[in-house]
Amino acid sequence: MTQQGWAASLGYSVATVRRWEAGEALPTAEAEEGLISLCRERGLFHTYESGPLRGLTLTPELLRSALAEGRLQLSGHAGRLRTTPAAVEPVVEQPLDASRDARLPVPITSFIGREAELDAVCRLLEMARLVTLTGPGGSGKTRIALEVAHALARRSNGALTWVNLAPLQDPSLVLLAIAQALGVREVASQPLMDTVLELLRQRDRTVILDNFEHLLPAATVVGELLHGCERVRVLVTSRARLHLYGENEFPVTTLPVPAEVGEADVSPDELGRCPAVALFVQRAAEANPRFGLTQANAAPVAAICRRLQGLPLALELAAVRVKVLSPEALLRRLADCLDVLVGGARDLPARQQTLRATLDWSHGLLDADAQKLFRSLGVFAGSCTVHAPAVSSPSWTDSRRWWTQAWYARSLIRMVSRASACWTAFGSMRLNASEPPGRPTRSASRISHSS
Repeated sequence: MTQQGWAASLGYSVATVRRWEAGEALPTAEAEEGLISLCRERGLFHTYESGPLRGLTLTPELLRSALAEGRLQLSGHAGRLRTTPAAVEPVVEQPLDASRDARLPVPITSFIGREAELDAVCRLLEMARLVTLTGPGGSGKTRIALEVAHALARRSNGALTWVNLAPLQDPSLVLLAIAQALGVREVASQPLMDTVLELLRQRDRTVILDNFEHLLPAATVVGELLHGCERVRVLVTSRARLHLYGENEFPVTTLPVPAEVGEADVSPDELGRCPAVALFVQRAAEANPRFGLTQANAAPVAAICRRLQGLPLALELAAVRVKVLSPEALLRRLADCLDVLVGGARDLPARQQTLRATLDWSHGLLDADAQKLFRSLGVFAGSCTVHAPAVSSPSWTDSRRWWTQAWYARSLIRMVSRASACWTAFGSMRLNASEPPGRPTRSASRISHSS
């Protein structure tokens, strides 16, 4: 194995590996464990019959002992070496940014109903250098990205860097956030992009940019990273794609929901295999350990999942309510799901603690004209054609195609029928369209269309 191969596999520079081989430096304890693991993976622990190690049986214990002895020797000669001008001072170097990969968020809850998406995104990242997970708020984009990151950490030797962009408001700060996540410090008289690229070029790395939708003007930063370094791949979560060359969009849809059947035909065992139901039941059991899926509550649980259209965040918020409400009572309360679905975990972002906050976040990404026209969709209880909103909003006619594309790009609506150009807002999003910030009462047009 070459010095370049050892360096790439261990996450150190080639210069550091050369120092190790020359006896000018020795691996840290952390690097030592990585070295031993790599030797074990490569089958290097055995008895050598030829070459420089002929007759030696190399074992992890022997390697550890040799490294420990080497450290003692370097320590004993350190003073003499420092007094020799031509000598190289022994240095125990740190990895490029080994501590950064350890900052990958760790999931606390189980991963349910998204195994196919996980495998598909991992395969896509093997072929593409820019993958964007798009979907409505609360659809589970961040969770899928997190599971992908941990899967990559298990499967490859490449580095991983997680960058949470949700707190940022200024697109000009995106590069700085990436640099901080990488552990890069600004260098005087050198552009920050150049400094970041210098680090990225040293090893294969996947950078995960979470919550990009409100920072889309900074998409050019991602483009510069990809063009400037062939060793980096980028996984993005966003409610809208970045529109960069080579971008691969992966739509994250809501979870499948159970079909509507007669109450007597509902089987708890069969129902429990439905992804939306499985997620609801698991989270409900976490909130109320006495809760379980039974023949008595199977029908209302199925109806709850259909009512919430399989939106993971909505299902999780609803599941918390079974601590105080039966599934039957919860189903009745879901007539106004925006006010019932509250009480998310305190350590989640504010926009994920209530369904209304999540939808208001999406609504706030639109400009004033787009918000006004989007509210015209709230009058339709079901789907509608691209022409229908003109009934309640005359200004719709001239720009309907542009607005439809804008809403679709931001994961606010989905296509029901391509042939008839029929669209619908996600159920919870439709409620938000009809009850924008300020919460006016239902208009006559909404009453007429929903009745």
